[in-house]
Formats: sequence, structure tokens, C-alpha cells
Amino acid sequence: MAKKARYRRAVIIGAGMGGLFTARVLAEHFKEVIVLDRDKPQDEARPRKGVPQGRHAHLLLRSGLKVVEELFPGIVEESVRQGAVEADWAGHLHWFHHGNWKIQYNSKLPVKFQSRPLLERTVRRRLTRYGNVRFRYGMVVERLLGNKEDNRVTGVHVAASGDKPAHDLEADLILDLSGRYSRIFQWMRELGFQTPPEDRLPIDLMYSSRLYRKPKNWEPEWKALAVYPKPPEHRHGLIFPIEDDQWLVSLFGHFGKHPPRDIDGWEKYAADLPHPDFYQAVKRAEPLTNVTTFRFPTQMRRHFHRSRRPPRGLLVMGDALCCFDPVFGQGMSVAAKEARLLKKCLEQSRGLDGLPRTFYRGVKPIVAVPWLLVSSEAMRFPQLRAYRPFYMPVLQWYTQQVFKASGTDAGVYSDFLQLLNLESGPEVLFKPRVIRGVLKAAFKQIPSEPAPAVSLLHSHK
Repeated sequence: MAKKARYRRAVIIGAGMGGLFTARVLAEHFKEVIVLDRDKPQDEARPRKGVPQGRHAHLLLRSGLKVVEELFPGIVEESVRQGAVEADWAGHLHWFHHGNWKIQYNSKLPVKFQSRPLLERTVRRRLTRYGNVRFRYGMVVERLLGNKEDNRVTGVHVAASGDKPAHDLEADLILDLSGRYSRIFQWMRELGFQTPPEDRLPIDLMYSSRLYRKPKNWEPEWKALAVYPKPPEHRHGLIFPIEDDQWLVSLFGHFGKHPPRDIDGWEKYAADLPHPDFYQAVKRAEPLTNVTTFRFPTQMRRHFHRSRRPPRGLLVMGDALCCFDPVFGQGMSVAAKEARLLKKCLEQSRGLDGLPRTFYRGVKPIVAVPWLLVSSEAMRFPQLRAYRPFYMPVLQWYTQQVFKASGTDAGVYSDFLQLLNLESGPEVLFKPRVIRGVLKAAFKQIPSEPAPAVSLLHSHK
């Protein structure tokens, strides 16, 4: 239990990664933190029903990795001991992007590759050290409890489950981290609360994955391989090394150009990626599972910072607040940064009544940068039916030159990685050295084959 808990009870809807990060923060401020989980309890590092995307590639960006280490000191090394694969972003990730290979060099920007279930189990086990954090399994929230006149949410109504009757659960603070399929707008309207504006971009993404045994007696000049074409080409592919000497191989496709579910069709899709290195690597490996798929129809952003009177006693976070195209791997890192913001808000707050407004103001820039990244790239697809700001063609031309320059210029690539890892804002792409690189790239043909290494690439062997 928190030694100086100021508040009685907090209830988190959803036990995904965002819910776990948030529970750690709340444990310092509430006498009791209850995490409601749809699934049954499990301690194995395996996919679970409530997280269907858990079978596919996940990644903590550098910014997210730092926050998770702040919340759970030593957890990064703990994950490595359990099998996570250490790598360098530019040195060990072989990335074919918009028609060119990124330059490989020792960027000193670490990345840890592991399966989503392994990461989740590691964090969940850490949370068991906090006696005031309790998980309630098999719990489905049916509606919010609250009072429109008082502009306050006071709890949730939980559906009956098995031998557990339906019941009300009151709390000082309700936090919705139930993910992209959250029913928060419906629940708010049922109580008479106004809902904020919402942006939706229908990208019609499907990704499908298989586990492979890493090839023996073959050490390529990379630990991870990514193929990301220039739209309107739609085929994407990732090979991530994970625990137990396995590869997690994922294929992606937007706007109906989806990877097939059958094995023969899936392999042909992989063979038709924009560069043959991907399929040549897959052919060397031993398949361990069948194909699993996950559909992601729409990326969405809810503008709670524009609410004139956000309900007291309620916070919406994680994918329920903003969900991004998962190809960019931003979701877990943004959720971690939101948890750190909540920590700051609670430490500086005089009470909970002003918390929603303070939090939503602070979260706006946290989600604005990744949203700009995913939305500007989605708008390269002509199939996307959405309003395009007048500046979008210029922005897309400029970033295209950044992509091109990062195939030969380590300085440009370094700054681009800072943005990609959400450690810097878009302004990093307008540093003098990046502008010089862009101007050179605009009038220079960049080779499509990998650039020579500028540092040792074989140090991982």
C-alpha cells in the first residue's frame, strides 16, 4: 500500500500494457487500485484472448523504454535475462524504406526485441510487489456510474460473470484503458455527458504473423529486418528476433491489399515484397506456427483536451484516447508517456477535481507528434478518403527527401530516429544538417542497395 495515499480507490478498465503502466503510477497515490481484466488469470508468457494483437509484432520505442525503466527500475535487464534480444537501432535493424536501404552504423540507440506476452508478464509480475494493486479477472464493464448535474463519474457497473453477480464498483477515479474498442462515448452519452470531437482515418489494415525458428549456422548482418515500401505500394514485412531463438515474422497490407490467411498465399505475399532479402531470409527458417491475423480498420484520435467540462472522476487513456497505425509501433510507448504524465499531474495536483482538465492539456502534445507521423503517411495512399491540409504535399515531399537522405547520411538518419522514437518533435528534421541532407538528396540518385557500414556491424555475432 502507498505510504502516503491521498485517495481511496482507483479502478482501471483494461489490463493491457497501458493499464499496467498506469496501475504502477496509481499505486503511489491510492489506498486501493483495482484493475479489471476480461481474461482469466495466467502467468505464462503466451497470447491471451483479450489481446488478439498479442500474437503480432510489438516494440517499445526508446522513449517508452526509458519511461518503463523509470516506473520499474531494472526491468530492462530483467527482460533480457528472460530472453529479450538486445540490438542497436541503426546497427542491427536492416530497413528497406521507401525504395532505399537505411545506412547501418552504431547509433548507440538501444532497442529490445521480445514478444508482447513476455513483456506483459514481466510487468505484471512486477506489479504483484504492490500490495494495494489488485486484479479482478473475468470482469466486463457495462456502463459508468455518475451524476450529470455534478459532472462526476463515481464508478462502474460490472456485468455478471460465472458465479459472480452483477455489481456496482465505486471509486474516486475511473480510468478507461480498454483499448481501441472502448465504449466510452456510449457510456458518456448514457449519463448525459457531452463527448469531444473525434478524428478517424480508415486505413483498412490487416497484419498476419507466424513464428519461426531462427536459422542455424547463418548469421546475417542484421538482427531485425523491415521492408516498408513507398505508397501506393502496400506490402510491408517485419522480422523481429524474440525469446527462445525465434523470429516473429509479420506481414502487413492496407486498403484491402491484405496478406492471405492460408500458408501458400502468405508465403507468396512475402515473396512479392519490394525487396527479395525478406523472403530469402524466411525461406531459411523453420516455421513453428500457422498464420494468425488481426484486422485494424481505423486509426482514431479523441480530442478530450477540447472538452469544456470533462467529467470529474474519469480519465480516458491509451488506445481509448488515441490509437495509431500499428505498423509504426507507437502505441505502448505513448501509453507509457501518458502514465508518466499522470504521475506528474497527481504529484502536483491539490485534488482530483481538476485532474481531467490538467491531464488532457498535458497529453495533447504527447499524442500530437505520433498522430502527425501516422496520419501524414496514411495520406500518401490515394485510397484514403480524408481531408488533407494544404501543407500536406509539401510536408510529404520534405519527409520523402529525409527518408532518401537517411540511406547515406548517418547524421540525417540519427535525427530521423530521434523523431521516430518520439524523443524529439518534428523540429528535429529542420536542423541545419538535415536541411543540407535533404537538399543533397533532392538532386541525387540514392542507390537501392545497402550503403557501406560506417561502424562495426558484426559485433553481435
